[in-house]
Amino acid sequence: MKILIVEDEIKIRNGISNFITRSTDHTIVGEAKNGVEGLEIYHASHPDLIMTDVRMPVMDGLEMVDNLRKEGADCRIIILSGYSEFEYAKKAMSMEVSEYLLKPLAPDDILNALDKVSGLVKKQIKVKDDSLKRAVEEIFYSTKAEDDARRGYIEEIKRQCGLQSDDVEILLGYGYNSNSAIRAEELLRFSEAVEQAPGKVKYCCPFDKRYEILCLLDEESINYVVKDLSYYFRKRRDSWIWAAGRTDITLCDSTCLDEIRKKFLYSDVISGEVIDDKKIAALKFENKKSSWNIEAEIKNAIYKDDKAEFERKTADFLKEVSEKNTDPMMIKEGIEVMSQKILHFLEDKHSEGADVIRRKKYLIRMESAYTIHELTGIYDELMKECSKLLYSSESVSNYAIKRAMTYIQNKYGENVSLEEIAENLGITPEYLSYLFNREMGVKFSTYLRNYRMEMAKQLLESTELKIYEIASMVGYSDTKYFNRVFKETEGLSPKEFRQK
Repeated sequence: MKILIVEDEIKIRNGISNFITRSTDHTIVGEAKNGVEGLEIYHASHPDLIMTDVRMPVMDGLEMVDNLRKEGADCRIIILSGYSEFEYAKKAMSMEVSEYLLKPLAPDDILNALDKVSGLVKKQIKVKDDSLKRAVEEIFYSTKAEDDARRGYIEEIKRQCGLQSDDVEILLGYGYNSNSAIRAEELLRFSEAVEQAPGKVKYCCPFDKRYEILCLLDEESINYVVKDLSYYFRKRRDSWIWAAGRTDITLCDSTCLDEIRKKFLYSDVISGEVIDDKKIAALKFENKKSSWNIEAEIKNAIYKDDKAEFERKTADFLKEVSEKNTDPMMIKEGIEVMSQKILHFLEDKHSEGADVIRRKKYLIRMESAYTIHELTGIYDELMKECSKLLYSSESVSNYAIKRAMTYIQNKYGENVSLEEIAENLGITPEYLSYLFNREMGVKFSTYLRNYRMEMAKQLLESTELKIYEIASMVGYSDTKYFNRVFKETEGLSPKEFRQK
C-alpha cells in the first residue's frame, strides 16, 4: 500500500514514516508539512492512503481532504489529531475518512489502523480493476456493446484512468513467444515500468487469450515507458513486440486496436523498439509488386497436376515477395492475394480437396497474422496442403492413372469401384488394376482406402462434424465399419485421433 503522510510537526512526521517503514511492507511515497504540499504530492504519486493531521498552516487536513473528495479522489484517509471534539470527528466522517486516531499515537493503534485500511484498499483495488477491465474489454475487444452502454464504459475508463481529455495514448504489446514463463517474466518487468511512470494516466492489463497487453497512458507516461522498454527489450527481442498510437477514447471500438496491430508487421525492420507512425514513416521501401510474375506458372503447374513444379514456383514466389526493402504491408497483401488465387485454381481441378483446405481457415489466419514470420509460416502450411492434391510428374507417368486419381479425389465420398473408373477411362478393370500396382505400388482398393482415411483425418482436425457424418462424407455408410477401418489404418479410433 502506498502512503502519504501530511503533518506539520517534523518529529511526528519522521517518526510515523520511520515506524511504518520498519514495521510493515507499506511504501511511504511522500511527506508534506501542510495541505497544499499534500495535494501536490497526491497528484504526483496517487497514494492508496493519506495519513493527515487536522490543524496545519496554509491549508489544514480537513480542507485538503475536502478538495480531494471534490476532485473525485477515492484514496483512503486516516485523520491524526490531538483533538477529540465531536465536530472534528463528525466532519471527518462526512468525508468518508477510514480512521480517526488521537495523538499521542500508540504503535499498536497505527498498526491496527493500517491493517484495517489495507484490507479495504485491496477490496477496492479488486473492484476497481474488475470494473475497469470489463469496460476496456467491452470497448476494445467486443462488438456487442450498444451506444448507451458504450458511453457508460467510456466514462468508466476516463474516470478510473484519470483522463482529463478524450485523447489517450495506447501502447499494445504482443507476446509472440510461446513460452509462458518468459511471457510472465516480461509482463512483470513491463508492469514495473508502467507503475514507475511519472504521468497520471498509466493503466495496463494483460489479455492472455490474445497474448496481448493493452495500456492506456498519457503523454508523460508513454514517453517514460517507451524509453524504458526500448532499452530493455533491445536485449530481449524474442518475447514481445510493441506498437503505439494516439486516439480519441470516445471514438474507440473493437476495430481501434486493429490499426495498431498492423504496425506489428514492421517488427522485422524496426527491431527492439516501440513501433509508431513516426518510425514507420521514416522507412524507405522499393515497390516490387510489378515483378511478381509467377502467378501464371503456378496456375499452369496446378492445371498440369505437376506437384514438383508447383512446389518450386510457390517457394520462388515467397522468396521473391519477401525480398529486403519491400514494405511488409505489401508482402502481406501479396501473400494473401496469391493464396486466394491458388485455392481458386485448385477448385477447378480438385474441388472437394480444395473445399476441405478452405475449411481449415488458412486465409482467415493470414488476415489475423501479426508478423511476417507468422504469415509466411501459415503460407508454408497452406502450400503443403495444396501440394497433397497434386501428382508428381516424376513418379506418375501414366496418364490413365492420373485420370483415375482425379476421379477418386472427386468421387471418393460415393460408392467408387475399380470397374466404374475403368469404364469411365475406356479400359478393362484388370488393366487398371495392373497399372495401379505398377505405378503406385499398391492395390486400387488400398489407395482408395488410404485416400478416404486422409480426407477423414482432415475433417476430424478441421471441423466439428459428428463421426457418422464424416464417415458418410468419405464414402462409408456403415459407421462401425468406418471406425474399424480407421483404427486399423491409423492405430487410433476417430474419437481418439480427434482428441490427441
